[in-house]
Amino acid sequence: MGLPFAAIPGILQAGGGLIQGIFGGGARRKAQKELEGMVNNYQPNASIMDYYNKALSKYSSNPYTSQFYQNQQNQIQRNLATGVSALQDRRSALAGIGKSVQIANDATARAGANAEQQQRQDLGILGAATGMKAGEDRRKFDMKYNLTAQKAGQSATTENMGYKNIFGGLSNLSMILGNKEKKPDPVNDPFPYGI
Repeated sequence: MGLPFAAIPGILQAGGGLIQGIFGGGARRKAQKELEGMVNNYQPNASIMDYYNKALSKYSSNPYTSQFYQNQQNQIQRNLATGVSALQDRRSALAGIGKSVQIANDATARAGANAEQQQRQDLGILGAATGMKAGEDRRKFDMKYNLTAQKAGQSATTENMGYKNIFGGLSNLSMILGNKEKKPDPVNDPFPYGI
């Protein structure tokens, strides 16, 4: 007993579903590998990383060893030396040296406060650089997460479409084969024995 001609579409649909699953899965895997390669080869923005490292280095240094503080200290020492050398006689020296030292000490305190203020500004710059770096680090994670979600969705869709086509074809085939085995109904069929 051969298959009726009407069963061919059902068989083709089931076979098409199988082929769709095989070729669709292969193309999906190839595209996923390509995307994974792109994600794994992703390099963070070098200028952001450089900016972050410089900001971290600048903030991490001791404010009292900074070039800014050292320049102020040198200027204070020069001013003190100039002031002391200007005091020519003993009486003016005794009266003026205390005042000159007091001015130098006040300037040193201001220089320290300025250096610490500069370090607080550097902390603000470091905060901004850290935010930029975090965004750059998060980008690779986001890319991997999105790729994984895409893989899961595509795999489920391809698998479901393949099953749908296979079972649809089998359903059509069973309907056709089921109708073939029915005996003619003499009451409703005007030509029960053919023409």
